[in-house]
Amino acid sequence: MKILIVEDDLMLGKLIKIALEDQKFITDWVTDKAECYQALSLSEYQIIILDINLPDGLGNDIIKTIRSQKNLTPVLVLTAINNLSDKINALNSGADDYLTKPFDLEELVARIHSINRRSKKLSTNLITIGNFKIDLTQHQIWLNDQLIEISAKDFLLRCFGNYFSDFFHFKNRFTFRNFSWNNYLDL
Repeated sequence: MKILIVEDDLMLGKLIKIALEDQKFITDWVTDKAECYQALSLSEYQIIILDINLPDGLGNDIIKTIRSQKNLTPVLVLTAINNLSDKINALNSGADDYLTKPFDLEELVARIHSINRRSKKLSTNLITIGNFKIDLTQHQIWLNDQLIEISAKDFLLRCFGNYFSDFFHFKNRFTFRNFSWNNYLDL
């Protein structure tokens, strides 16, 4: 599992990175919002561990931005802020969990495993291959982060009963070269 750590405290960031790598996680560690956005543009992560107070802004802004881009990567907020309104704000912004400092590394690892179990259950309803996404729960199709307007009938005809195990199989099933915006399929 690949984890992005966004923590500006150098000692704590290094400690978290070493502890998670000892647990066989693959980690990248950045210290501010700009580096976070760059890391997210270059790699896919299964979990983001995010401090709220960063030198160039708030972690909540990162959460809102990635959620607006339909990025469903689970976010575990790790912060010294321990008041109820900030917890509620982070969770309402799209965070999946909230852990306050100081914390025990065993609890952090347990929360990572818990988030991973939950996200695996949710991810079975989202098929992603390259820039193409099919959301089986909301019956939506996305190409290059743009929603493709498609009728419910077209969605069912294209998706019902199909499970895509590899790109070649997927590519043969879905070709959008002559995608029709009408209420019928171009076969």
